[in-house]
Amino acid sequence: MKKIVSFLVLSLSFSIASCVSVNKYVTTRYAPTNADKIEVYSTQLPKKEYIELAEIKSQEEDIMTLKEEAAKLGADAIIMTGANSVNANTIHTPEAKCVAIKFKNSSSRIYRTDRNQIARRRYNDTKRRSR
Repeated sequence: MKKIVSFLVLSLSFSIASCVSVNKYVTTRYAPTNADKIEVYSTQLPKKEYIELAEIKSQEEDIMTLKEEAAKLGADAIIMTGANSVNANTIHTPEAKCVAIKFKNSSSRIYRTDRNQIARRRYNDTKRRSR
């Protein structure tokens, strides 16, 4: 009985976790922002210069879900790239997609950088010195 209950709990947690997927474009991490203050662009691109942080997909057509995920990445805004119905074995489920962006002259600080990025910088610095 315990195995069945633990299997159900595990499968439920996987189904909840699979509602939102994030594909990061950058390795730099920024301090989280407030989801309520994230701007949404859907018909035109922002006029300010920006960096694309990640593509976010949600199985719900709820913009607040996208904004919350973007806020975790430190985004200032999201650009809506699509909202459509995905055919998953003849069951149509809604899907919303956006790109989380960070304005280049934004005042927020870098949270921490990825360890691989730091290692690459050190490697490149030592390579330059040895020339």
